[in-house]
Amino acid sequence: SQRGTIKKKLYITQRKMKKLIIKAPFDVSVIYGDAEKSWMKSYVEVGRKVNPWVTLFTLPDRAHYKIKFRVDEGMMKNFKVGMKVSVDITTFDYKKIPGEITKIPEMPFRSRDWRIDRRKKQFELEAILKSKKLNILPGIGAKITIVAFHLRNVLKVPFHGVRTIGKDTFVYLIKKRDQKMYLQHTSVDIGRRGKNFIE
Repeated sequence: SQRGTIKKKLYITQRKMKKLIIKAPFDVSVIYGDAEKSWMKSYVEVGRKVNPWVTLFTLPDRAHYKIKFRVDEGMMKNFKVGMKVSVDITTFDYKKIPGEITKIPEMPFRSRDWRIDRRKKQFELEAILKSKKLNILPGIGAKITIVAFHLRNVLKVPFHGVRTIGKDTFVYLIKKRDQKMYLQHTSVDIGRRGKNFIE
C-alpha cells in the first residue's frame, strides 16, 4: 500500500541520517575549516556548496603538539632534523617544554600577507613537543629556543648597536672614570647576523 511504501522510505531515510552523525575518536574541540589555512574558513558557511578540496573541520589531537616557526634563509644551514628545541608558552605558563625538529622544508615560506617583504626569504620549520601533559589551544603563540652550536668569547648585540665607517666596524662601550660616564670607541670583528642581532 501507499502507506507502507511511505513508512519504508521514512525508515530508510532515518537509517541514512544516523550515518551522517560523525563522532570524534577522542575528546577534542572542533575547529571549522583547515587549522593551517585560516583564510579558507570563509568557505565553511551554512548553505554554501561543498567542494572536494574544502576542509570542513579539523580535529586537533591534543596528545601530540606540533609547533611551526620561521627562520631566515641565512640561518638554514645551522638546522637539521632531530635537533632539540625548548619551547616557552607564557600564555599558559609553560616553560622549557622539550621538543625535536621533525621537518625542514626545501622551499621558502610563501606568505599571503602583502605587508611582508618578499625579498627576505624565510623557511617554516616544524617541531614536535615531547610532553603530553599540556592543555594548549591551537594557534597559540610561543617562544622557541634552539641550541645550534656553542661559541666562546662571543657577544650578541642589537643590530643597530654596530657601526661601520670605511673598513672599521665598531661599537661604543659605556665606561666609567672618576664617577663620570663616557663612550669608548671599540673595533670589533663581526660574525653571524640575524634579523635583530649580530655577533
